[in-house]
Amino acid sequence: MRMSRGFIRLGRALLWAGAVLLLAIAVNLAGIHFLGGIDAWAGWMAANAKVFFVWRLLLYAGLARGWWWMRGRLLAREPGADVRRRLRRVEIAAALAFIALEASRFPQS
Repeated sequence: MRMSRGFIRLGRALLWAGAVLLLAIAVNLAGIHFLGGIDAWAGWMAANAKVFFVWRLLLYAGLARGWWWMRGRLLAREPGADVRRRLRRVEIAAALAFIALEASRFPQS
């Protein structure tokens, strides 16, 4: 029995997601080890919060650029109004998700 392309793509996506998760865990454990403890690691991360914010903004800009490219290709292939409505819903949901993620980073005062 042959595996469909969808399962192969899903498997690759899951492998990539797992690799990124393992890399994130390794970086955090290395930071904790090199700085001497969790408190020192948390302090270092707090001291560099602005750098991480700029990094996230650059990441979001890259994602937006990729989305714009993909959106253009999709609309060229399927120019219908229904596709435009679905894309608009996805874009609004993504923007709200990014706003919610960034808003959750601010301290509760």
